[in-house]
Amino acid sequence: MNEAQTQSSHADLASLLDERDIVKVVNRYCFALDTKDWADLDNVFLPNATADLSTPTLLVGREAIVDRIRAALHHLDDSQHLVGNHQVTIDGDSATHRCYLQAQHVRHAAVGGPNYIIGGRYEDQLLRTAHGWRIAHRTLAVMWKEGNLAVTQGDAQPAPSSASVASTASADKPTNPTPTADQLLITEACREAARRYSYGIDRLDVDVMKSAYWPDATDDHGLFVGNAWEFCDRVVSTHDRWTWTMHSIFNHRIDIDPDGKHARGEMYNVSCLFNEKDRVLSTWYGRYLDTYQRRGDEWRIHHRVCVHNGDTNQHVPESMGIDAAKFRQASFDRPANRRPIGP
Repeated sequence: MNEAQTQSSHADLASLLDERDIVKVVNRYCFALDTKDWADLDNVFLPNATADLSTPTLLVGREAIVDRIRAALHHLDDSQHLVGNHQVTIDGDSATHRCYLQAQHVRHAAVGGPNYIIGGRYEDQLLRTAHGWRIAHRTLAVMWKEGNLAVTQGDAQPAPSSASVASTASADKPTNPTPTADQLLITEACREAARRYSYGIDRLDVDVMKSAYWPDATDDHGLFVGNAWEFCDRVVSTHDRWTWTMHSIFNHRIDIDPDGKHARGEMYNVSCLFNEKDRVLSTWYGRYLDTYQRRGDEWRIHHRVCVHNGDTNQHVPESMGIDAAKFRQASFDRPANRRPIGP
């Protein structure tokens, strides 16, 4: 590789690292909202940031943004902000980002039903700081809404303001250090294990599903707590009652332990399960909490906990109105029987 190629390779790597760090900031925002860790939003927005969150007026300053978010979410039993389809453009020390959003809001005491969903886009402007990328401006573009609006209206209890909440975040400590090449490889290996789980369960391929776990791994799925490989056998033998399933994972955060042999991760999970005969679509909203372990050169899940945020059953009386029979059907490779991925 000549000098020009080396410089180009370094520039490409720097751009990829910037994109990764910006997506991490966006994911951090989602986890801060859904865990009500308002102080962590100091690691997302600049102090003088602005935001248009579909509010009557522009929000000016991080404190105003955090107060608005807290007021909207503090009374909920649960929320789940899913983001995907990230597009990042880097221009030196500034950047633009946009992504799709589905935000599930849950309040069980709401009259008229416990769920309210918003679908839309986040459109962001970011600046590079000494402590990593931060959002300078965010626009929430709402595309659709579904469910019971009363879920978001809460009760008469006002949310505490930023002035009355002690911040535990340190603005002087870098929160997004540039990862090493080894850390990037570890992160991708852990994510690939999580993807094998989802692919295996949806294709009823028990071997692929088991390849996500070590043989002595454990899984806590509420109704089943025990050996993960036994869980795989049980799930594959029962999930054929659905015509198709889709276990989608989002917002995957991974922290690597100092020993380089263990890691911890959290991701959001939305699982859709469809029964063609009864035309019923069941949807599960939750999280996977994982610990990963390296043995030799391979990373797999050593322990998984499945967290429940909410679930729905919906009767689907008819399809989209297109001749779907001309498409390859989801059940064509279910079970997959070791079919290679791709067409």
